[in-house]
Amino acid sequence: MPLNSRQAAERTALAAIAALPLIIAPVTLKAQSPPSDDPRLLIVQLENDSLISPKNTDSYYTSGLRLGFVSGTRDVPSFLTQFADQLFGTGVQRFTIDLSQGIYTSFDRSETNPPQGDRPYAGVLMTNFGLIHDKPGSRTLLSLGLGVIGPYAGGQEIQNGWHQIIGATRANGWHTQLNNEPAFELTATRIWRPEPKLLQTAAGSLEFDMLPQLTAGAGNVRLYGLAGVTFRFGQGLDSDFGAPRMLPSLSGGDAYTLNNRSFAWYLFVGSDVQAVAHDITLDGNTFVRGPEVANASVRRIPGIAEVQWGFAILTKRVRFTFTNVLQTAEFVHQRNGLFNFSSISASVRF
Repeated sequence: MPLNSRQAAERTALAAIAALPLIIAPVTLKAQSPPSDDPRLLIVQLENDSLISPKNTDSYYTSGLRLGFVSGTRDVPSFLTQFADQLFGTGVQRFTIDLSQGIYTSFDRSETNPPQGDRPYAGVLMTNFGLIHDKPGSRTLLSLGLGVIGPYAGGQEIQNGWHQIIGATRANGWHTQLNNEPAFELTATRIWRPEPKLLQTAAGSLEFDMLPQLTAGAGNVRLYGLAGVTFRFGQGLDSDFGAPRMLPSLSGGDAYTLNNRSFAWYLFVGSDVQAVAHDITLDGNTFVRGPEVANASVRRIPGIAEVQWGFAILTKRVRFTFTNVLQTAEFVHQRNGLFNFSSISASVRF
């Protein structure tokens, strides 16, 4: 019997989870491991659908906030270093911790009772513990997220509090949001970074490279697999593995180093496809009873695609990135076709 699109996507996502050992398997390289990098990093990131166009409706995935810390390579405990080297092959490691919040609303925030088939209101608050393992031609990211979904996540307070400050319309449907539920998510990512190609121009030498990426995520927040690639053009491309994004996404991670340079920059464009077997912000509460409203869940589309582009500027102390994202519809009856939002991040080395 032929599979429908939902069954096919669910099997694809489950296959991605089953392939997790392949994503994190050691990469054999002849080159030596990257040198130690002592500075730590602080990261601030904002994602919002109104960063470029204030006329956007402030709907669906309306806001993401993240505050993070990345250790130096010498700060990682020896047992964790040995574990990572045995699992991935010899490299250098950093551990990470961040606090992130995602806010999701229906299309029209003035509606007191959003209509059936519209995205549920939801807040997701997570503390994420991660490990970055770098080799000359690859980066492996592991993350364990623990948190809460529902009123305890503070989505209503953050959104309506900010709207009150700037004089924007308040969101009236928060009384229908998903109920409180513990949240957990385990994510693994592998990014490959071949040697960049040199391009000789009248302005000097420029570089071009491509970064293939695979990601698998499993938890009650989301069950999915992602495959994508990023193309970059600039100088100092070996300084990082691409611009950071909040999960789930095509993201290069938070750590960067200029490798004895004082400045680097690049432009980038990337795309990814995601097979999604579960998304609590669309499917509704998993372990607790959802709110007694018409839009406690929607008909999730099991496969989505994204195209993103932007730029990164890196100095000895600061990395700034900007990313604009176009995303296909995540659920049936989603309005306005492609969903557009942007992401900005600032990382400070100290």
